[in-house]
Amino acid sequence: MEDLEVEWRRTDSETLVHLYQDGESQAEKQQQEYHDRAHFFTDQIQHGNFSLRLDNLRAEDEGRYTCRVYSQQDSGETVVRIKHECLLVSGSDRSVSAYDGEDVTLSCSVDSHITPEHIEEVSWRKTDGDILVLLFQNNKTFSDSSDERYRDRAELFTAEIPKGNFSLRLKSVRTEDKGVYMCHVFAGGLSANATVVLVQLDSLGFDVRGPSGPLVVPLGGSAILPCYVETPLEKVKVVWKRTDSETLVHLYQDGESRPEAQHKDYHHRAHFFTDQIQHGNFSLLLANVRAEDEGVYRCKVYSQQLADKTLVEIKHVELLIVSGSDRSVSAYDGEDVTLSCSVDSHITPEHIEEVSWRKTDGDILVLLFQNNKTLSDSSDERYRGRAELFTAEIPKGNFSLRLKSVRTEDKGVYMCHVFAGGLSANATVVLVQLGFSSWHIAVLFFCFAAGSGAVLLLCSLIYCRSKNTDTSSIIWTLQVSLVFCPNICMFLAFMLWGFTEGSLHETVTCCALYILRPVMLIWALRYLKYLQDNHKSWIRFFRITHELTVLTVIVYSVLFAYGWGISAHDTDNGRRISSGMFFVFVVLSSPLLSKGKSFFHFHLSLSV
Repeated sequence: MEDLEVEWRRTDSETLVHLYQDGESQAEKQQQEYHDRAHFFTDQIQHGNFSLRLDNLRAEDEGRYTCRVYSQQDSGETVVRIKHECLLVSGSDRSVSAYDGEDVTLSCSVDSHITPEHIEEVSWRKTDGDILVLLFQNNKTFSDSSDERYRDRAELFTAEIPKGNFSLRLKSVRTEDKGVYMCHVFAGGLSANATVVLVQLDSLGFDVRGPSGPLVVPLGGSAILPCYVETPLEKVKVVWKRTDSETLVHLYQDGESRPEAQHKDYHHRAHFFTDQIQHGNFSLLLANVRAEDEGVYRCKVYSQQLADKTLVEIKHVELLIVSGSDRSVSAYDGEDVTLSCSVDSHITPEHIEEVSWRKTDGDILVLLFQNNKTLSDSSDERYRGRAELFTAEIPKGNFSLRLKSVRTEDKGVYMCHVFAGGLSANATVVLVQLGFSSWHIAVLFFCFAAGSGAVLLLCSLIYCRSKNTDTSSIIWTLQVSLVFCPNICMFLAFMLWGFTEGSLHETVTCCALYILRPVMLIWALRYLKYLQDNHKSWIRFFRITHELTVLTVIVYSVLFAYGWGISAHDTDNGRRISSGMFFVFVVLSSPLLSKGKSFFHFHLSLSV
């Protein structure tokens, strides 16, 4: 047997399939594609059996194989042909029919020589639309991968799968299930399919029809849920319900619509076309669609002890989308600026419940639009009278904000928050790079002039006095300039600042302080005696008699106006009356305080 050699080759390519030599199998010399697949019966070779076992047959294994045997000086050969048997899948030669609501079986079987463990995949699909009905893969059924219209309604006969039976059971057949179904099988690198036709779907007495597919509707819009029969019916009862919760959406009974029976979520939103019911149209109009309206609805029609139904699915409600500006917005102080905010056009303004503009740092309410009205009074006082919407653009879904007379402190992030149909969305706009306007530069100029001028005049005054200058008029001029010039500059600066920033309360108080301050300082000067008699009398009279009264009235007027504005929406009138009485008391008592203070000022003036 040591001289025995057995060689198996493919006749078409001389590929070495296997070799027996030197008393043993030479597996290492095999062609790679036959490694671990082609085997001798080694214990039978001594008995003259040189047969070869080829495992895991493939389509490319089809062909002729030559077995050559060499022994000493003799040799012989034989040829073996492998003819590949194709994957065969068979379905049903006849179309299948069933009543609505019944179960039906769609046949599909694989030839018995293919074992289930060698079947890689079986898929059932509805050919019109390429809808996946059911998937069998790696010896498992994947129900979750089925189209939602067939989920939990399609299944295989598990006990029949080892026999190559992959028939499909389709439960609760619907009208829209009518069509051609394909059973596609993949095994050993091959594939084959069979088709089954589902036709002649009958209902018991009449056929209720619905839409051909799921509905996609806009948020806040209206949707028609189709439900109809070809032939008008008599004495009908129509019930619309949600399949997930059995919530009654609407009811037609005894010849009329019964809105009192509706669930409150659909009251005033779901309506029949009552004038069309006599013609067999039982469709439902669902208005002001909400996100929670997604789902499956059942329309069931009863007539003369017969009934039929159809299902309508609202698959998707278009979400609320709000867009702002991709880029930051900049403006000079005092200019007007527009902050963009738009709502998708499928949302009509009457369905938008609220739009609020807020400055995010501090959560400051800039402007509120609610119930189709702009509520300017609810704005923070820093933005009251400066923020507005473009009224003519609101019907187009444009809720952009116009911010007038921009200030430095307006810099920041603004959020446009929209509420509609139980949903909310927002967009942000960044206001940055605020520059100085000409008014702002003027304010800085006067502030700088007041500070630098005061320092310069004070240094000049000190210098003149240190030199013991006899010209008292120069010292007097410097003294008066030091009193008037810085205060006048600051007065003008606050006037301009109030004009650009719009802070009325601070402006009035500071301007009053700086316009009264020169009078106070001149009265206290040692050179008051150099003034003319009429100027001297006026200053003394104003200082002693009216200075405290004027300043007190101005300051408390500002505080009172500020407090009165805050309490404008206060329902407690007692607080407003109390604050008013307190203001009157302060105004009336200030002259009395002035007289008491004038006694001290009088003796002080004598010393001067």
